[in-house]
Amino acid sequence: MRFVNPNQRGFSLVELSIVLLIIGLLVGTAAAPLSSSFKHARYKRTANQLAHIREVLLGYVISTGRMPCPVPLNANQPGSE
Repeated sequence: MRFVNPNQRGFSLVELSIVLLIIGLLVGTAAAPLSSSFKHARYKRTANQLAHIREVLLGYVISTGRMPCPVPLNANQPGSE
């Protein structure tokens, strides 16, 4: 009992694995510049946030004449209210 037509041909496992390897290499080479681009965008966003924080802090110093006071070391202990 044969269900496969002997005239039909398909891909062998070796051919399929070579195609998958080539696709993997293409995706891998495209992912490296994309990752670098995301890293650069995160760097720029962080730099912008720090510049904004600096401006807000300087505005606070100009309006109050002092820096914000730090939290004391015992602020989380009971009775320090």
